[in-house]
Amino acid sequence: MSINLTNVTGANNFYDIFLHMDNAAGGYISVFLLATVFIILFITLKKTEKDTKEVLLASSAIVSIVAVLMLSIGLIGWNIVLMPIIAFVAFFMIYNFSG
Repeated sequence: MSINLTNVTGANNFYDIFLHMDNAAGGYISVFLLATVFIILFITLKKTEKDTKEVLLASSAIVSIVAVLMLSIGLIGWNIVLMPIIAFVAFFMIYNFSG
């Protein structure tokens, strides 16, 4: 499946083009963008010799903040924002209450 973006006449900036691409892809581009940010943060922070629990907690916290920012500018909906927030709460519980 290919998406023709050569005639996006209503786009005045990159934000409009991104919204058009995301709508054409069914909203999956934003989800994969958040997942990519999480994976890059996890790999980058893991190279700092930290514990995996700390790295998961920090990565999910940063992705939660990014998700809220994306919600505030209208790139994603509440159903997508809840996923990283639930992951952050789960990793927070694992970090604090595991032995």
